Amino acid sequence: MSSNVVDEALDAATLAKINECCSKPQQACATLKQRSLKQMGLDDKTQHECQLMCSAASLRSTICNILQSGLNSDIKLRVEGETFDCHLDVLRLASDYFRELEPTNYVEFSAEQLTARGFAMVYLWLTSPALQIDADNILEIFVAAQFLRMKELLEQLWWYFVHDYYWEGQAFKLYIQAVDRAHTEALQALLITRINRFFLKAVATLQFLSLKCEHVVPLLQSNLICVNSEVEVFMSARRWLQYDWQQRQQHIPRIMETVRFDLMPAWYIVSLKAKQRQLQLQQLLDHPFMRTKIDGALSQSVTQLTMNKQKQLETQSAERMWIIDEKAAHHHLYKCANWCYLDASLFNRYLQQIIAAGPAHCKSLRAYEPANLMPCCRTVAKGEQFLNKQHID
Repeated sequence: MSSNVVDEALDAATLAKINECCSKPQQACATLKQRSLKQMGLDDKTQHECQLMCSAASLRSTICNILQSGLNSDIKLRVEGETFDCHLDVLRLASDYFRELEPTNYVEFSAEQLTARGFAMVYLWLTSPALQIDADNILEIFVAAQFLRMKELLEQLWWYFVHDYYWEGQAFKLYIQAVDRAHTEALQALLITRINRFFLKAVATLQFLSLKCEHVVPLLQSNLICVNSEVEVFMSARRWLQYDWQQRQQHIPRIMETVRFDLMPAWYIVSLKAKQRQLQLQQLLDHPFMRTKIDGALSQSVTQLTMNKQKQLETQSAERMWIIDEKAAHHHLYKCANWCYLDASLFNRYLQQIIAAGPAHCKSLRAYEPANLMPCCRTVAKGEQFLNKQHID
């Protein structure tokens, strides 16, 4: 539109007023105060209602059903002969393994990597709003989570292991299951510290006798196993060796290294240097490693006896969790009239006694303290410096 046309559209008075305003000197612009979105009322915490066509609970349930049923899945996983239809994006949310996986629609796993049941439980954990972990399946879930590198699930499982009921008998049972699974070394180490009062019961089981050398060694090495004396640790090690003597003789140094002979009373060490009636025991004691260990322990024991009893040799081994079992015939003090020498036959009878006692056995054990000694032994111990088992046995 031309200027002439505009002028004709306005009356003379309006044009005069516009010209007057434009010809006046301009005033300084007023300063406009800057404001953030939050100051304009758009707070991040502002709640906005969203009207859905269905309830949030119904929507969540529908999504879970789709994920669990494999509907519209985009990847197939083959585990132990079973096929799982899954959603890759869901797996990538929780698993570093799948986040780093090259684009694919098929993956196959071996039984050594994870089990079908373990993966099924893991995927159910991803897709179910409230999964109750079954104690019987927890190891398989743990192995799968380890292999798939699922940090959040592993944190939950470790909390369960640390704070829940994996103590003593349950700890030994899970340890037996874990030793045959790869990448469970940290869990095995934790469980060994929990066996405690169940140790002698464990020694009585076929599962203990069936352990491999590398798995029985950490158990015998533990400071936290509860025993009446170090002689019981020696008997436990001997029991494992003799279960398959021909094949296990080669492990004598490794197994017997776990026994702290310097914590045995001197009279028992001397008895090991005597001629033995039992052939396998004599063969064990004739091993060069055993002769060196026994001689060294005897020398150290004699040295300890000549020292002030309140001063412990710096080279002495760390002690176990010493206990008192009043029903153990061999646990009387050496000078007590009821004292019995602990040999393989008596040890086996004691294990039978433990088995027969059932759960009551662990509950009956008491800490190795003067007040907990059997009445017949208290008189013997009276006047003795009660420092450790080696000093008064």
